[in-house]
Amino acid sequence: MKNLYIFAILFVFIACKSPTELLESGHHNTAFTKAVSQIKKNKNVEENVRVVQSAAKIKAEKAMLYSSIYANTDKVKDWVKTQRKLYNLLEEMGQANILVKGLITEDYDQVCTEKKNLDYQIVEHFYDEGHDHLDRYYHDGQKEDARLAYKSFKECEKHEGEKFFQRLPEETNEAYQNGIVYYTSNYGNLGSKLFLKHLPKDAAFEPDCEVYVDHGFVSFSTSENTSSETQTQEIETGSESVTDTSGITTRTPIYETVSAEIITKEITITASLSTYVHVKNVTDQCNLRSYSFNTEASDSYQEVSVSGDERALFHHVNESSGEPPTLRDKLEDKVIDEAESEVGY
Repeated sequence: MKNLYIFAILFVFIACKSPTELLESGHHNTAFTKAVSQIKKNKNVEENVRVVQSAAKIKAEKAMLYSSIYANTDKVKDWVKTQRKLYNLLEEMGQANILVKGLITEDYDQVCTEKKNLDYQIVEHFYDEGHDHLDRYYHDGQKEDARLAYKSFKECEKHEGEKFFQRLPEETNEAYQNGIVYYTSNYGNLGSKLFLKHLPKDAAFEPDCEVYVDHGFVSFSTSENTSSETQTQEIETGSESVTDTSGITTRTPIYETVSAEIITKEITITASLSTYVHVKNVTDQCNLRSYSFNTEASDSYQEVSVSGDERALFHHVNESSGEPPTLRDKLEDKVIDEAESEVGY
């Protein structure tokens, strides 16, 4: 709460100051922004133009200092971060320069030159890095080096490296083609990724990987869940006749409580299949791995039986027993289909 209070006071303090006062008190960024805003509203134009000029010079000097520190580290991420800051500053200064009729062009050009130098520094780094990897590929023949070269060239492309290196697209494709791992399989095409392709039928070279898929045998397991419900009713089982002294006979019914139990078994059949994918490294360039996985498919049916006196039942109960004749065949087909859909890279 205290920090919010201080921030509110600071905000009001800055908001009430003129661009000139802000500049004199060291708030050059805020002074620059506020002066540009007031020029757009045609307020104190001459004074605010001077503020923009002074603030722009300070902003450019600070940007150059920042760049000299971080552009000279060995961390490319620092270069990219600096490049982004310079770009944002150029956007801000460029719009302001139009308003002040080119009076901050010198400062703008200074920052622009620094950014262009940094642009080249970044793309040159990735370009040279890509060629280092590609040279190792041609020396040792390891496709992994070609893939690393491709990655570096793509980073170079992302930073618009083609502006400086016209052959970059061809070299990127060269690295890509050299980095592809080819495979054959008893299962046909197991999928493709950037650097993984099924060997074409007319290929004049051998695959890097031979893949064999074995589904094994389908096994079944059974589980049961039993529930029961007891029902009772009073039923008339006979009667008793009683004659009183006047000779009148009265018939009295006799009741008996009977019970029955409805037993329901929920039987679940589960089909299980283990699939093994074996990989043979043919050329010592194969980067695929052998692996295995399990798939399951389940279905249930009910067995219903009644024990006790069926006269106690509230309604007729259809008794049933025995596994449906095609249940296991359907489960086997399903579990194999699921396994086939999971095979791949």
